[in-house]
Amino acid sequence: MKERKQFNYAHRWKIELGNDKQTLEKKKRRIIIPTVVSLLLVALLILPWTLQLKYKYELEKVEESIEYYAETAVTLGKVEELEAEVARMGTFIKITEEKSKKPRQVLVQINKLLPAGTTVSSFSLQADNSVQLGLVLSSPVDVARLWTNFRDSGLFIDFDIKAVSLTDDVQKLNLNLKLKQ
Repeated sequence: MKERKQFNYAHRWKIELGNDKQTLEKKKRRIIIPTVVSLLLVALLILPWTLQLKYKYELEKVEESIEYYAETAVTLGKVEELEAEVARMGTFIKITEEKSKKPRQVLVQINKLLPAGTTVSSFSLQADNSVQLGLVLSSPVDVARLWTNFRDSGLFIDFDIKAVSLTDDVQKLNLNLKLKQ
């Protein structure tokens, strides 16, 4: 048997055209799929770089705002240091005012303790509350009165006279005394 061939060109053309469409679609798929995949691959490769640029921009903004705060922090630090210094100086002044004795008041208290006829030739009040006192007494009896008055007054620490002349002459004493706080 012989095979019969059909000479219907229109039908044959449709069949061929159908095959061409399938091949065209296959060709389109072969072009589109690799293109899309390569674009996705490029996008994935570019993504870290774009994220890095984004984070760098945000970091620059944050660092800029930190610079403004850093200047403020330095100023606030200086203010705190100065406030602490003022507080220390205030306490120092308060302590020195409490501890310091006024020379006039000390001299008045010492004059109350001196026997009659005693004159003060020199007087000095030091910062450490030590008193240097030069006295002129008329007799050894006045020296004894001076010693008992100063000892019993409670103004001085360890009052003691080292040497006194027992002659009935004018006595000159130079005393170094330490006031009680």
